[in-house]
Amino acid sequence: MTIRLKRPRVYYAFILLVISTSLFIYFVNNLLHIEEPETILSDKDFLNLVISKYGQERILAEQCVDGSCFVVKDVLYRGLLFLPLERVLIDKETKQVKASAMLRLPSTRVRSKTDTKRWPLNRSQFAKNTLEYAIVEAALLSRALSLLTSTPADVLIIGIGSATIANFIQYHYHQSNITILEEREVMAHFLIDWFQIILGPRLGIIVPNKQEQLGTIMENQDSKYHVVFYNMCPQSIANGSCPDERTLSEHIIRTMVKRVGDQGVLIVSMITADVDTIFYMMQKHRFEQYFNECILIKPAKAYNQVLSCTQNHHDFNLEKQIESFMHSQWRKNDFL
Repeated sequence: MTIRLKRPRVYYAFILLVISTSLFIYFVNNLLHIEEPETILSDKDFLNLVISKYGQERILAEQCVDGSCFVVKDVLYRGLLFLPLERVLIDKETKQVKASAMLRLPSTRVRSKTDTKRWPLNRSQFAKNTLEYAIVEAALLSRALSLLTSTPADVLIIGIGSATIANFIQYHYHQSNITILEEREVMAHFLIDWFQIILGPRLGIIVPNKQEQLGTIMENQDSKYHVVFYNMCPQSIANGSCPDERTLSEHIIRTMVKRVGDQGVLIVSMITADVDTIFYMMQKHRFEQYFNECILIKPAKAYNQVLSCTQNHHDFNLEKQIESFMHSQWRKNDFL
């Protein structure tokens, strides 16, 4: 026979008291740790808070390679109507902007979201009068890139500094195939990180090994492209111009021309330390023998000029449509 001892009722009362007390303490602690919603700041207060923390220019990173040093900054530009924030890649010696992209501001202006390092890049648009805007404008004027974003866009970019162009095309043209050639692996990784380049089946970067030449890689490709864009300047141009005969040989030019499709465009970013219109005209003449039409576009906010060459013609009747297309991507929330 099994004998079972009965526990006194006070035992169960004690257990119930312990459980009740534990639950009470748990709920009180949760109530004490509930954070009140952050105060929504006005645009002006949010701007002042960002500036007080980081200033109008915030250096994020620096990279030196092959005798040249570059810094990445988040910069606040004071415009007349709005205050866009941009992430820029700057040549430390010449102070020239090599790449730029607008930042998307947090939708909620609160104190905890003032760290610009954590803001996403604006992949859908460029500020007007920048080098990147002029490049896209040239591609659209030539009709090599269509205003109908459902059309294919095969793009070859030579120089990782223009990877922000790849971001833009990848965002808008879902049928795009983009190849980027960059000679310096360290710069490729640097810009992938800071300019949020999203690699995938339709966007890839090729870095040649030390035995390979950039021209050889282009020669070995069979593809034809709607847009071929060249933006490389191997040396500092503090006392010179780029590209010139030393940095961009006739062989490389002919190789790039072969990669341009019948309806395509070749776009070259050019820069000179002085306001030297003769240099631009001489470089333009080097390309004109291969194309029906070459034009120069000068962005107001850049030292560079953009050379755009096509077998067709640049349709300047599209200027209003292009401006409308570019501005249709603007969000009021991205400006202060």
